Amino acid sequence: MIKIGKELRINVFVVLLLIISSAGFYIQGGIVFNWMFVTIISCFVFSVIQTLSLRNRIAVSCTLDKAYYSVGDCGEIDTTVINRSFLPATMVNIENPQFRLHDAKYKSNTLSLTSRKKLVVKDKLTFNSRGNFNFGNSLIKYSDVFFIFSVKKVLKQECIVKVYPTVYDLSFMWDGRQSTGNASTETLMLNNTAAMNDLRKYCIGDSLKRVHWKMSAKHGELYVWNYESESNLKFNVLFNMNSSGYSAYNYNHHEEVMVDFCASLVKGFLDNSTKGQVFINNKNDFHIQINSDKDFKSLINYFTANKSAGQKDFSDFLEKNAFSFMGSQIICIVTYKLNIEFIDKIKKLDKQYKLIIFYYEGSVLQQELSLKMQCQWVDIQEFLDAKQSNRKA
Repeated sequence: MIKIGKELRINVFVVLLLIISSAGFYIQGGIVFNWMFVTIISCFVFSVIQTLSLRNRIAVSCTLDKAYYSVGDCGEIDTTVINRSFLPATMVNIENPQFRLHDAKYKSNTLSLTSRKKLVVKDKLTFNSRGNFNFGNSLIKYSDVFFIFSVKKVLKQECIVKVYPTVYDLSFMWDGRQSTGNASTETLMLNNTAAMNDLRKYCIGDSLKRVHWKMSAKHGELYVWNYESESNLKFNVLFNMNSSGYSAYNYNHHEEVMVDFCASLVKGFLDNSTKGQVFINNKNDFHIQINSDKDFKSLINYFTANKSAGQKDFSDFLEKNAFSFMGSQIICIVTYKLNIEFIDKIKKLDKQYKLIIFYYEGSVLQQELSLKMQCQWVDIQEFLDAKQSNRKA
């Protein structure tokens, strides 16, 4: 194919045949060259007419069943292709670049449309990455019936879809009912971090999240924590979004797992009437106070709009923000990988605060240090696997 302009391409073989048949027709003549010339020039003229008639007459639009999803959701997508020309479009290839971001096995759709024809192609897509995506842009390729000309162009429209992080239920970390991997909920003691006066019997209207299940089982009736109306407890979550911290293998999946877990952890604190703040080590450091669902929504919007692109070392980030911790302290540090530099920085914090370290890689290093430090270590991978097992059970 010879490229003519930005969109149009012409078949080299047909051009050579046209030149040869024209030369033979004018120089030598005869039945063979006359027939050859008339056939090729007829096909060429029809191809020109068909290509021109299809220009700007093929429309593509994309609609989804929802305006927003969470990572892991499956969406139904309708791609509508319309041929407004009076001539058929015999070979139309439609490709949506956004599909390939979520499905590596995605294949474009090749259609044949008669004149004034509309077709709807239905697809299902599992969203494996968070972000704001425009599914309105389509790459369209079509050829004439003789494959002499081909056109490749991008049709730009807007079909914005938001894919949020998945926020799952971590309430069992506060109710003390389940065991999760190498760290039980009792070991984490998140249910004991709030200020309490005593236990009292369950009253209609009390949240089940405040039930003390062991005491209730012992006495045969429900008992709940008697929380103070106002608590000085504040949580502090420090999240590492340094891009270099992730393994090259399956980078996107691991990054999504970490963001989902951090968002779910913050939501768990908020659901248990604990306010606090989140510090994020990213390309541009981010800090937000979490006092309400509105604040949490702002955090989710941040995660949706920003990927892990930080370059600053997480240990330096910890040192910089250590003075910002507030209230009665519970410090949750969420990072993908443990390393020696990181450990050195948190040794000072370990003596001053109650630390819970959530990590994905570094179990060997954690085992070596667990006896030397007071902080608690939670392997996120084991934690989530155990959570899934408990759910199935």
